Amino acid sequence: MNLRAMVTYGFTPYEALTTATSLAGETLNEDLGRIAPGRYADLAVVDGDPLTDVKDAANVGQVFVSGVAHTVDSLMRPFAGAPAAAGFRKPEGSSSSGS
Repeated sequence: MNLRAMVTYGFTPYEALTTATSLAGETLNEDLGRIAPGRYADLAVVDGDPLTDVKDAANVGQVFVSGVAHTVDSLMRPFAGAPAAAGFRKPEGSSSSGS
């Protein structure tokens, strides 16, 4: 959604993608966001061309992490039973008075 918003408000798809990748690493002074020896960069394989249509960046089919291929399903599986982020529930037995 961030990439889409950037493009909606004037960035080119290229500018939006580099802001989220290589420029982020440079800004944070970290070895991320570039594909080069000694750097950290997970690779997302997408269906489409996000440089033409930035929405294609969300069409992830596979991700390479430390050289190991993962499907989106395999990465999401540990979170399948996680509660929805729609809201937080108060733990049972807690009081609303703060005491």
